[in-house]
Amino acid sequence: MFGVTRQQLSARECRRRNRICMEEGGTGYTQIKDPGQGWIGWYTGPNLGDPFDRDLARRVLARTEPQS
Repeated sequence: MFGVTRQQLSARECRRRNRICMEEGGTGYTQIKDPGQGWIGWYTGPNLGDPFDRDLARRVLARTEPQS
């Protein structure tokens, strides 16, 4: 699990993030409304250890997060 956010995203954005995560070798993106806690979303992927997990997170976040 990586890229955790409390930001509520549109269904379209969730689908986009899910597609990108899967293209990069991850399992996908999930967003839920946690009762009493608000929205939470995260990416998942296979647990292959370092450096594979770190590289997957880097690639996915580079393609989905706003660049500053």
